[in-house]
Amino acid sequence: MHQRWHHSIRAPYSFVANYDHPIAWILGHWIPTHLPAILFRFHVLTFYLMLAIISLEEWTTYSGYSVLPSTIILNGMARRQDAHMLSEGKGNFAPWGVLDWIHGTTVGADVVDDVKNEMEKHDMQEKAGDAMDMAGSKLNSMGAKMKDKTRGKGKRTNQTAEDGNVRVESDS
Repeated sequence: MHQRWHHSIRAPYSFVANYDHPIAWILGHWIPTHLPAILFRFHVLTFYLMLAIISLEEWTTYSGYSVLPSTIILNGMARRQDAHMLSEGKGNFAPWGVLDWIHGTTVGADVVDDVKNEMEKHDMQEKAGDAMDMAGSKLNSMGAKMKDKTRGKGKRTNQTAEDGNVRVESDS
């Protein structure tokens, strides 16, 4: 049923997100969305927020655009959905791609490739190294400041009993 209804459309666009056979739509969309809300008794505003997030995810995933104003997640989801539709449902069954990667049902680039490409695109290895260097230098300078503040501030008392008088001597 899903093959005949949903995969009759070759190129995804936003209105196709919910175009499916009613039984397949109830099992694949309605139950996973509504059953947790019923079981855990979500507040109505929390449920509406969850519906808004799910709708936004489906809208961007089925948009047909693989260049979206986001980072790793939405771009990869749109590409995986395109590959799912073009392969007529031979892989990429979930938009996040993690279970497809685990079960080996990925068509085209998988989640790991998306993460690697995104890290290379944004030069994350160099940025992470720079951040570590900056954090180390901040910690070193903070340690030096703390050491300077404690040095010379305290007084050491030496009690001498030469004449029976007690003297206080300071190091500074």
